[in-house]
Amino acid sequence: MLHRLSRRDLYKVKEFEGELYDWATLPVLLADGQIVPAQTLVRLSPGDAGKPASRYLEILTEGAIEHGLLAAYVARLRDMPSTYFPMASEF
Repeated sequence: MLHRLSRRDLYKVKEFEGELYDWATLPVLLADGQIVPAQTLVRLSPGDAGKPASRYLEILTEGAIEHGLLAAYVARLRDMPSTYFPMASEF
């Protein structure tokens, strides 16, 4: 799933995620067969540092279900380790 964000909002996302992530541009295959470039954040360091917020994974899981993504993908999201961040997890 892709979302169009303003440059300002992209910078807000990066600022929120912090130094453990950096931008990468990846090709994405759309439903109509078109391939478009899309930006995403990728984690720079392996290990426990940079686990996603519990709330973030909850949003991803809900979106995956809502858009009919494969059950195996939904299961991977549900099994992914996360961290509880009081501020980020409450919204």
